[in-house]
Amino acid sequence: MNWFDPGDEVVIRPDVDRARFWRRKYGVDCISVARQVLYANNGHGRLFDAVCQALDERAAAVHDHRTRGYCHYQVFAAGFVTVYRAPEPAPYAAAYLEFLISAGARQILFLNGAGSLRPYLPVGSVLLPEELVREEGTSFHYAPAECVLHTDEGLNERLGRLADELSVELVRGKHWTTDAIYRTTLSKVGRLCQQGVNSVDMELSALAGVAQYRGCHLSAVLVVTDMASRSHTWDETASPQFQEGIRQAAQLAASLFPFR
Repeated sequence: MNWFDPGDEVVIRPDVDRARFWRRKYGVDCISVARQVLYANNGHGRLFDAVCQALDERAAAVHDHRTRGYCHYQVFAAGFVTVYRAPEPAPYAAAYLEFLISAGARQILFLNGAGSLRPYLPVGSVLLPEELVREEGTSFHYAPAECVLHTDEGLNERLGRLADELSVELVRGKHWTTDAIYRTTLSKVGRLCQQGVNSVDMELSALAGVAQYRGCHLSAVLVVTDMASRSHTWDETASPQFQEGIRQAAQLAASLFPFR
């Protein structure tokens, strides 16, 4: 079944729903949203907090509601960056991204944890996903099933140059997004590894579908939180290696958009 319908006449408009949501959360119909947004998950590793802390060192927070998942920074005389906390899983993350795009976001960097499918990408590795394998439901409402989604090439090249400048080992490659964490079978992991896939999360390909449909640019930096293995151990986020990966990802994010 092809779930994609190119029609634009929708039952619920994101700008209308956004106003209701933000009124409840922030007391206003529309918050300030820059063209450039750092959209950071705050689960494993507290990436949202880490990005805000990294930006605090180089920019002024004009609107600081970080306890409610939103911080808006002035980075120079006429430039701004918004940091927004990304929820889980894909449908909610996509809905919040729709809110941000409807309020003006055009370049988005998503930051998240990810599971590694490869032993040579241990906990704390910093990843730059490019081609995306879609196994969530949301993206199929934004792009036809035959469409292969990618992160944005221009943002990826900028991230690659920044990584070199900051001495961050940034591993590029294919990435898999799935809805079914308890059906991540080892046989499927083996097949995906043969296809060149490095990592897995629950949100990224959905966000890439939204961005492509809305004509925006989206890339991602992911930090490995755990390894796909037979040990059934799934969380090593207390390790020094993971904390260093979070620090490096936050520094990349805080440096991505132009500063004067």
